[in-house]
Amino acid sequence: MRTLTGPQGSRLAAWLDSERHFHGDYFRPLVAPFTTIVAAVHANDDGSVTKAGADLPNGVARSEAVAVRLRRDGVPVRWGEPVALRSARELEEFCRSRGRSSVALVRADPSLLTELQIGAWFQAASKGRGLRRVLLRTGFLATLLRSVVRSPAAFRIASDVAFWSGVRSEATKEEWSRLTRSSYVTFCYHRLAGEMRRGEEQLDVPPRQFRRQLRTLRLLGYRPLPVEDVIAFHAGELSTLPRRRYLLTADDAYVDAATTLQEVPAALPILFVSTELSAGRPARLSESLPSDLPQAPIADWELLRSAARAGVAIGSHTRTHPSLTKLEPRELEDELAGARTDISREGVPESPLLAYPHGRHDEGVRQAAIEAGYTLAFTTQVGRNGAGTDRWCLHRVGIHARDGLSAFLWKTFTGEQATELWERWQLRRERRRLGRLRRSAAEDATG
Repeated sequence: MRTLTGPQGSRLAAWLDSERHFHGDYFRPLVAPFTTIVAAVHANDDGSVTKAGADLPNGVARSEAVAVRLRRDGVPVRWGEPVALRSARELEEFCRSRGRSSVALVRADPSLLTELQIGAWFQAASKGRGLRRVLLRTGFLATLLRSVVRSPAAFRIASDVAFWSGVRSEATKEEWSRLTRSSYVTFCYHRLAGEMRRGEEQLDVPPRQFRRQLRTLRLLGYRPLPVEDVIAFHAGELSTLPRRRYLLTADDAYVDAATTLQEVPAALPILFVSTELSAGRPARLSESLPSDLPQAPIADWELLRSAARAGVAIGSHTRTHPSLTKLEPRELEDELAGARTDISREGVPESPLLAYPHGRHDEGVRQAAIEAGYTLAFTTQVGRNGAGTDRWCLHRVGIHARDGLSAFLWKTFTGEQATELWERWQLRRERRRLGRLRRSAAEDATG
């Protein structure tokens, strides 16, 4: 494979010779585009390159698509001498042509979307996406920025805007909406008791706070997404999604979560259960829980059946909640396929949905999830989910007890955690609140 470079000794060459070319490559998932522009792919004697590109339309982005297919097939690839450009203006035109060509490629093979730059709109953080939209409306600003500043960041932004302007010029209105507008946020809860147990203070959202958050979503016009629509959207059977949509999930199937969620069926909640724990096997789900404290009770099968009848979708959190990346293939199969068998055997309508324990996953885990028949799998990586998000590496944002209205709204709008400074302030405020409550409880006990 060959990437790009600029005139020798120039600032453009210094940037193009770096490892990352794409603006806003912030939420980089397991399945993602190459980090650098693929400008050309040289053929080998075995014909693998010819085979990989046989049914793909010609165009500047064709090399990127061929490289993706070679990577999928496990064909060893290496970077060769880069293609030299004469100027930043030539780079912008190249990127604009890549954008136009990419539209034709995903029309020819929609499965390429998750690994091409055209599918990476939501890998940028909300601030990066906002800047991109502004510059797309006033394209000359990106060119002016590149011409005046001539820094790596300016080159990256200018080339990014050029690429997406090429996509917009070629895509239909529906295609543009699918790529850059249609997305949803997935919330991740754990406990819903408000007990403030040591080590679980932030994972345990009080039920009153939880219901207040649902009311806030309704007032803002947010509506839950049916799982069937999510599956159809990522499979390409549903082109676009309505605005302001969310998924509500809860991990570990604590009794308090199962009880609370079945009281809000209109939110279409999804509860992820570790099946052997619901059968009574002892385990410690929270890595932060002190060893001297007992595990909070896990929903048994009777409660899970009741929750399912009330409208809660039951998904898999494996059998025993292990770190899946540390397991052998046979153990992986037992944890993933076995959990689906357990749920069906207990008479619970099973949804082919998976939440990776602790969010940990890799290529082997992802492939095992596909082979076990899961149609969606959720990580704990933050960010919004768009059409270019791999459906076995979906993003979620955790909701914490310390989240006030502003933090919750930020997570709703962006799918991201609040800034580090804001998080520290929220945490200090929550610790002071918990301290006051505990002192008050101690005084009542001694009084």
